[in-house]
Amino acid sequence: MASGKPFVGERVFINMDCIFQDQSGITLDEGAIMRHNVVLATINHDLDTAKRQSMSYAPIHIGISAMVHVTAIRLSPYPSTSPPNSKMQART
Repeated sequence: MASGKPFVGERVFINMDCIFQDQSGITLDEGAIMRHNVVLATINHDLDTAKRQSMSYAPIHIGISAMVHVTAIRLSPYPSTSPPNSKMQART
């Protein structure tokens, strides 16, 4: 996926008020559904407060027939140099 060039597969449904901030590539595979107010952002800030002004970029890939629910926010992963602290745990 080329940087900043979104790919939208066949039969993708994007509902109202969705925001796609694409710096690293967004892929919506065939049959994906974006419900109301979904935000996809391929840019993220470092979790380390000393490095907060630095940015990281990573593509976002929404799989075949996946549904992203109402008002969901999907950010690119934070940099691997800054693991989550005790106040903000990563979800797998």
